[in-house]
Amino acid sequence: MTTSLPEMPTPPKVLLTRMRDDNQALKTQLQSRGIAVLELPTAELRARSTDPTTQIDSLSSIAALAFTSPHAVRFFGKQAEIAAWQSAGGLLAAVGQATAGALAPLVVDVQAPSATGAQLASQLAAVLPAGSAVGHPCAGHARPELGVGLRHAGIRYLPWPCYDNVMPTPPTASELVKVSGVDAVYLAAPSAADRLLSWAPTLRDTPLVCIGPTTAAHLQARHGVRATAVAKDPSRASVEAAIITALRRHDPQAGDQMNPKSAALFDRAQQVTPGGVHSPVRAFGSVPGDPIFFSSAAGSEVTDADGKVYTDLCMSWGPLILGHADGDVVSAVVDAASHGLSFGACHAGEVELASLIVSAFDGFDQCRFVSSGTEAVMTAIRLARGITGRPLIVKFEGGYHGHSDGLLVKAGSGLVTAVEGDTEPSSAGVPAAIASATLQVPFADLAAVEALFKAHPEDIAAVILEPMPANNGLLLQQPEFLAGLRRLTADHGSLLIFDEVISGFRVGWGGYGKLVDIQPDLVTLGKVIGGGMPVGAVVGPKALMEQLAPMGPVYQAGTLSGNPVSMAAGLATLNKLSDSAIYERLEALGQRVEDRIAAANRSWPQVQRQGSLFWLYLDDGPLPADADAISQTHVARFKELHGQLLAAGFYVPPSAYEVMFLSAAHTAAQLDQFVDAVLAHTAD
Repeated sequence: MTTSLPEMPTPPKVLLTRMRDDNQALKTQLQSRGIAVLELPTAELRARSTDPTTQIDSLSSIAALAFTSPHAVRFFGKQAEIAAWQSAGGLLAAVGQATAGALAPLVVDVQAPSATGAQLASQLAAVLPAGSAVGHPCAGHARPELGVGLRHAGIRYLPWPCYDNVMPTPPTASELVKVSGVDAVYLAAPSAADRLLSWAPTLRDTPLVCIGPTTAAHLQARHGVRATAVAKDPSRASVEAAIITALRRHDPQAGDQMNPKSAALFDRAQQVTPGGVHSPVRAFGSVPGDPIFFSSAAGSEVTDADGKVYTDLCMSWGPLILGHADGDVVSAVVDAASHGLSFGACHAGEVELASLIVSAFDGFDQCRFVSSGTEAVMTAIRLARGITGRPLIVKFEGGYHGHSDGLLVKAGSGLVTAVEGDTEPSSAGVPAAIASATLQVPFADLAAVEALFKAHPEDIAAVILEPMPANNGLLLQQPEFLAGLRRLTADHGSLLIFDEVISGFRVGWGGYGKLVDIQPDLVTLGKVIGGGMPVGAVVGPKALMEQLAPMGPVYQAGTLSGNPVSMAAGLATLNKLSDSAIYERLEALGQRVEDRIAAANRSWPQVQRQGSLFWLYLDDGPLPADADAISQTHVARFKELHGQLLAAGFYVPPSAYEVMFLSAAHTAAQLDQFVDAVLAHTAD
């Protein structure tokens, strides 16, 4: 599958401004696509003449060696010395996959995501004693956040400049003439942008692709130009896709921009909002292009700011099971709003919706409303700890349960790390002490959970999971695995929490646990129960729920909890869903998508589905049951397919890991057209 180039009178030309060594693989790939490549480096790297380790200390005097760029690896050298030092107990650390790859065959001991020197500092501080030293091979300017984080932890930070990033000789007039007519420009850092636009100001009107949101924001703030940002430490495929998207935007047949009003709104948004969005996945960070801004929606369709209409298969990430602006839901919301937007006090709507929700769960008696799924999970975790008097929580790799501190963690390597409790935060700002109270194990590995209970027999308060994981692909689990978790938690006096923020009332009346005949101790809900308005809930038996304040010692509160407008929207939605005919229709629509793709008789795409939500998997082989099994082939193919589906009139989540949602407002004809578009753009 390939993204088609626009039809242009001559082959499109792309200007690469990174250093020539960095450009080579991308240059070869673009040329293989019929794209003419010009180069105009905006920086040169020059090795320092002195050995950096003689400037301050030798390798033998440091506990760790931290690399934050592949260039530092190249100019520092000393692979043999590093290997000997590492075998003697030295710790090798790196930021980003590219840096770790440059160090091969050396094995990196501590690795942080790209461009997160602060996180690398946090990870090193967790394993190094105060007073130890970290050497940092770097350019003439050291990475400030790494040094600040290490010094804050009482660790000596030793920057070792081994190369300099210098301005090259400005291009000649003839060189500038050659690049003046390019169709797209790829550049890296803010300094590169400044140099390029000072040399060739006319390029400000050319589609720009840059590395990272920082460079994009700099271009907008200083030069008043808009650029498409690819992630830090980008793959060649993601850069290539972004460049081709930029070329398509510059296609004379299509005009300079595909969505000019959305583009203008995004420019404004980036000035007043981090990244221009209020939830990161909306930023199109893992697909080419920029976010689309919507102006209205009805039924199964959304209309963007430029007046383009799309069939929506995101549906606000799941809540809109009846479709956008369902007449009964809107009427209920308008009526509630006319009587007051918020009371901050008790009202009948809370009682009615809570009663309807608990009636859908056998053995559950009570419901506590909050304002989001994150808040619901946070409350359930606190309640479990309060009930058991135990500190630890077990979650599963790839499982997302909102952005509360204690659940933004990832394990070390495998079960051994998890059993030892050596978890680490996956976000800056989460103290290691909080992360260490959450243990993480692989999905579908009951033996790993059992090992945790053996290692911590009196310390685990609860095991939490999505029984139908749908936040990192749709990773359907075997009922036997869920039954095993029920047995283990019961045997050890721990609680089993089902996070059904996505699946609750989406796959059927009540929760997914009912479908597999497994009763957890607590269930968290959100999305569908608010009918499109903000809401979350914890439900469970009275004996557990009454441990919440004001009845019990576990505190929870919220000014807008039980908001009357949200309650009205949720009540109108669930009243309609109590008619099983809607779920039967949704199942039929989902089956139609699944059957039509299967009928194509291809090795890929494949469909993983449960009821009215499904996941397109763009690779062959078994469908993944855990996050590690999701192939990079799938991810790369989705990056291309996403833009093609948008062009065909289908709005889908801008991530290869997110599921798609159907609603009662979708039609068979719309879904047939969607499948046709998928198959047309996924031919081998």
